[in-house]
Amino acid sequence: ARFVDASVVLALRFALGMSTSIQSPVGMILVVESCPSSARAQIIFGIQMFTALGNVCEGFLVMHFMPHFGEAASDNWRLYCMVMGSTALAMVPLMSCLLESPSFLAVKGDAQ
Repeated sequence: ARFVDASVVLALRFALGMSTSIQSPVGMILVVESCPSSARAQIIFGIQMFTALGNVCEGFLVMHFMPHFGEAASDNWRLYCMVMGSTALAMVPLMSCLLESPSFLAVKGDAQ
């Protein structure tokens, strides 16, 4: 078996946490700026609801793949990470559908 140094895992985990914590508020701001004001509350509620549902699903996945929280040899943390990562990778093609922020376009002088 090949082992990775704990400092490498810690650095990668830190980078993942930073990228996740930056993505959430930036995504919300982009949504608020881009959607009609009449639909903002519903869209923000939907985003928050699906985030909460995703967290619940993540808990069920932990119960299924790692019932001993990674302490037992039978815990399959690699498969858990692959399942969680695949959901994030599935969203990458959708990112190409995002438009620029209206505020960014106004600053550039491209506002219409």
